[in-house]
Amino acid sequence: MDNFCHRGLPQDRGQVSNRLSRPAKELDDSNITARAKLASELPVIAGNKGQLREVILNLVQNSIDAMAVTTNRPRVISLVTARSGSDSIAVLLEDTGPGINPQKLASIFEPFVTTKAKGRGLGLALCRMIVEQHGGKLSAASGADGGARFEITLQTRMAVPAVPVASGDKAVGSG
Repeated sequence: MDNFCHRGLPQDRGQVSNRLSRPAKELDDSNITARAKLASELPVIAGNKGQLREVILNLVQNSIDAMAVTTNRPRVISLVTARSGSDSIAVLLEDTGPGINPQKLASIFEPFVTTKAKGRGLGLALCRMIVEQHGGKLSAASGADGGARFEITLQTRMAVPAVPVASGDKAVGSG
């Protein structure tokens, strides 16, 4: 299992570039600019690196898909990390797409709810489940002028990791 203890999510600017460059061809083909602004000196978080990476990748892919219809303004995905109070970090992902239909906003994280013609409606439900298993929260909002905003908040002080630790791996605070 891919467990980790590190500062913030993703750990450093190179990791953010990796997260956003993994779908780089799609970003280029879709004429989308990716921007990242990372806070320095973020506190340590604990969790499953692979699962949290998939949450970010799913949100990025959803933004890419949503911006396919954006023709009246630049297409931009922004990823920002910041402290959220004294014991949490926040990861914000925003795009300049059409935003989230207000009638779907309340149910967007429910299984089998989708806005895509060929979507299965599982991506955001799984994202929220993963974040909650890590003791965090995932929320969504739509801007008045369009665009979607997803915010992940993760605790920095978990007494016991919510995700099982593989044999031989150490959780935060373990010797």
